[in-house]
Amino acid sequence: MLTLFRRRLGKLKDRLERRVATLGSEGRPHSEQAPISAEDREFMLGWVMGTSDDAALVARASVSPTGLGLIERACAARPGNPRVWATRAEICFAAGDIHDAADFAERAHAIGPLDPGTGLLAVRMLVAASRGAEALKIMPAAIENSRRQLAHATRLELCRLWGQLEPQSIEPLLDAARTHVAAGDLQTATAEFEALGAQFGPRADVLLLLAAVYQDLVRPVDAARASLEATQADPGNVDALCMAGCCARDVRDLATADRMLSRALELDPKSSFAQYYLGLLRLDQDRIDEAAQLVLGARAAVRGEPWPAQGIAEKLAVPVKRNIADVDWATARFKLVHDIEQFQFLQSAGRAGPALDPVIAEYTAALRDRGLPENPSSMVALPPGTYPMLSRTYKYPVHAPDREPPQGPLLNPGLDWPSLEGAFLEGKPGLVVVDDLLSAEALQALRTFCLESTVWNELKGGYLGAYMPDGFSGRLLLRLSSELRSRMPRVLSDHPLQTMWGYKYDPSYGGMGLHVDVAAVNVNLWITPDEANLDAATGGLVIYTHDAPVDRGFQRFNTGGKEVYAFLESVGAKKVKIPYRANRAVVFDSSLFHESDSFRFKPGYENRRVNVTMLYGA
Repeated sequence: MLTLFRRRLGKLKDRLERRVATLGSEGRPHSEQAPISAEDREFMLGWVMGTSDDAALVARASVSPTGLGLIERACAARPGNPRVWATRAEICFAAGDIHDAADFAERAHAIGPLDPGTGLLAVRMLVAASRGAEALKIMPAAIENSRRQLAHATRLELCRLWGQLEPQSIEPLLDAARTHVAAGDLQTATAEFEALGAQFGPRADVLLLLAAVYQDLVRPVDAARASLEATQADPGNVDALCMAGCCARDVRDLATADRMLSRALELDPKSSFAQYYLGLLRLDQDRIDEAAQLVLGARAAVRGEPWPAQGIAEKLAVPVKRNIADVDWATARFKLVHDIEQFQFLQSAGRAGPALDPVIAEYTAALRDRGLPENPSSMVALPPGTYPMLSRTYKYPVHAPDREPPQGPLLNPGLDWPSLEGAFLEGKPGLVVVDDLLSAEALQALRTFCLESTVWNELKGGYLGAYMPDGFSGRLLLRLSSELRSRMPRVLSDHPLQTMWGYKYDPSYGGMGLHVDVAAVNVNLWITPDEANLDAATGGLVIYTHDAPVDRGFQRFNTGGKEVYAFLESVGAKKVKIPYRANRAVVFDSSLFHESDSFRFKPGYENRRVNVTMLYGA
């Protein structure tokens, strides 16, 4: 049997060798093929048989004297492989065959249009071949793919080539500046945006981006000035009015903030941006009910009004069309598992009836979809037509009531607030732990809100986020944030609420990585009962005794990984580990690096670790 197998393998190898020897290029007669050495032919055979990968083939073709012959035959053997066509384009270009190089690069891009590298190659070769019009047709998609995949260097090079083709246009310069923002190089971005203003005059689109960079650099006065100039450049621009109102609020120019945001809402009553920031302003004025209505209106502008408890069946009967390319439609296994558990909890709590049964059944079926990855960091867009119940309910406010908060104070009246404030203000760094923050009634109300409300819409790679503009709001949370500010006036009176969110964790995965938050003061509150925590020494927060350098931008440090740990080690930062306790809040300087501690919680929906974060001040 073994002898027979070897004979068959030998015959297969002979056939492959003859195939490799006769593989041509684009119908070119065998006599016109580029030569190939015996060694390259043997290597090619191994590649076809799978003993060598694409990277090895490309590396060999790039240095071999008969590399062109090798890559020609690779293209003929696997015409649907964009990498070999891209390599062929590079070899032709190096040999001075520019027009063939452009053709082959176009083919690589046509086969692999989502690869930022093939997009750049095609544009570069077309520009070299004086085919600028064709390069410009490819440019928008190539830049968008680079943006989505965070290929910043590729995107900058595309912008440079775009500028060569359209030297009078602002667009390539503007996108290059945006790329520096995305890469965390805020100083370069600032200089480029300011240069664009000098070259092209005041433009709302440039000024808005500049204002956003100033915000990230914690330059609120400059942000307010730039955003106000944007409204002067384009008085009817709702985004400019909203940004101007937001920035005016940051510098406590409340009259200007009210005027700008009210005007924005007048021009566009459905603007989620205008409703959200005007809601924050009303919160500053202690107009809680009006603030809640406005902030929840921001969610309704995007996802619709909360579904009535007795109208779920009627809502499910109305079909919706989901865009499979919309990132908001993408899902992951841990999100579907959470939503199934939440729907079942709503049924057990009497908040929803059997109308949710077909929804739960379809979500369960989706878990068996072969296209759904196991990796919690991987999201996938399932076919909406296959899952109509998922399409109708996914990230919709199926159950999101704004219930009346409990009577009386929400914060524990027995706490010694002056001492807590003193501990924060005198601490180096500013940090204080507050146990038993909420009254028993407020804690239960907040737990119920987090268990029941279908607002957990942000997928974070193993855990879920619910954000203030997307439903993590209402009278309970806004009153809580307002009471906290009034109880800690020396810490928070100059720092109005900027935003809040909740995170809900799957016990199978980890928590939030190392980062800083763009604010003055961070309040982090844990609400899951202690009985769910299997290790009382862990499960909380790790805070490092050093803040982020503001001039380098918060975004860069929030994506820095090993670079950030190396920075903290270099400055001698120490770790402060705060264990998990239910109803424990940690109030700290928001520019301090922090991350979730490891945790072990019991399985079960009601045992999921939940934290609530409130950010105050710019």
